[in-house]
Amino acid sequence: MRARISDVAAAAGVSAATVSLVLNNAQSRISPATRQRVREAAEAIGYTPNTVARGLRTQRTRTVGLISDQIATTPFAGRMLAGAQDIAREQGHLVFLVDTGGDPAVEQEAIQALSAQQVDATVYACMWHRVVEVPEGLPPQAVFLDCRPEHGGYRSVVPDDRAGGAAAVG
Repeated sequence: MRARISDVAAAAGVSAATVSLVLNNAQSRISPATRQRVREAAEAIGYTPNTVARGLRTQRTRTVGLISDQIATTPFAGRMLAGAQDIAREQGHLVFLVDTGGDPAVEQEAIQALSAQQVDATVYACMWHRVVEVPEGLPPQAVFLDCRPEHGGYRSVVPDDRAGGAAAVG
């Protein structure tokens, strides 16, 4: 059974409100000794925050949805995915990857599912650098990776082919 704030409060001999203030690092007049006792109690009983409840309160899920066509199947793409995951992790986010296999129906299902999960950000990635049509339902804040939208209006991250070519022959 999952430890709750009330369990931490009982173990530390304080109110649930005090536990909440301490564990959320809120400004308050709680003494350093009480703060330490609450943190020790939380650790001792294995308390971890309920991310669903926190997400309801903050309206943030700490997740990023990455939709790709076949990106997970190439060595270069693996490094791109690892980079996206590393940056997300540094920011305290988790990446949900959906590889559509280039199937527009799967792509639409992915967009709807990630929207239903209320991801904080969406990345739309392609295996080959190209111009693409914006899929229906893609959030306006989405970022395109290794592709760019046909009619603009979105941020994109694409390779600098000219500089890459110059570096290769220079």
